[in-house]
Amino acid sequence: MGSFFHLVGERLPLKRSILFPRSHCTACKQPLSLREMIPLVSYALLRGTCKHCGTRLPMLYPLIELLSGSLFFAHV
Repeated sequence: MGSFFHLVGERLPLKRSILFPRSHCTACKQPLSLREMIPLVSYALLRGTCKHCGTRLPMLYPLIELLSGSLFFAHV
């Protein structure tokens, strides 16, 4: 859910669709594969870089995932 809320938070203020285009690298615009969209695991495996262009990904992505996961488990 954290990834989805992050996507909505990025796209809605810019009046962009939350459905299209698919998730992509903000630098090279290459769409992400299903493997690349596994939270935290793909970030760690790719060492925080884009698989296609090597651009460093912001730490905000894994931090949002950790925060949303922590909030979920704290609630349960």
